[in-house]
Amino acid sequence: MNKRAAIVGLCAAATFAAAGCAPPPKVLRSHRYFGPDKTVQTYMQLSGEAVSSGDNQVRLFNYFLRVCNQQADNTTEECKDKEVLSNVHPGSI
Repeated sequence: MNKRAAIVGLCAAATFAAAGCAPPPKVLRSHRYFGPDKTVQTYMQLSGEAVSSGDNQVRLFNYFLRVCNQQADNTTEECKDKEVLSNVHPGSI
């Protein structure tokens, strides 16, 4: 194997390894306008925890609240995320 192929292989392996370490994505659950210039969104994200085992295993989630300033052109600015619940059973909300 030549040096170039080895370097490309190592770079690809490092890229795939780094992608595996990223947290799970946040998934939008709801979105509401709050007044003329605010938007409020709720998100859920897998926490990595679970309860029970086997066929009865339930994966737990974290819930986030995101508040943003809504602009006239429908863009958002100054968004702030706050985790409001952690390790929650998805059917409890």
